[in-house]
Amino acid sequence: NVAELSFAGGVGYAMDKSLDLYADLSLIATDVNLKNNGVKTDLSENTPIGLFGGLNYRLPNGFGLGAEVRLINEQMVSLVGRYSFGPRTAE
Repeated sequence: NVAELSFAGGVGYAMDKSLDLYADLSLIATDVNLKNNGVKTDLSENTPIGLFGGLNYRLPNGFGLGAEVRLINEQMVSLVGRYSFGPRTAE
């Protein structure tokens, strides 16, 4: 039995035409119950509210790089590469 529901919202700030900073609040409701060889394990989330933030650097031609840190309900550092297919803004 695995169920997860996540919500996130926050604020972003364009430092200049190519650099954005953001900070967000997240809510992750997780219900995970496993049974293996008659042993039951509950991996449900004990701390559903957390924080995350990062920065995005826009490169030419729709490419971008970013980094993100998540704290409290998740402990993670991410490095991100992306490509945007849509129209570009803030240029």
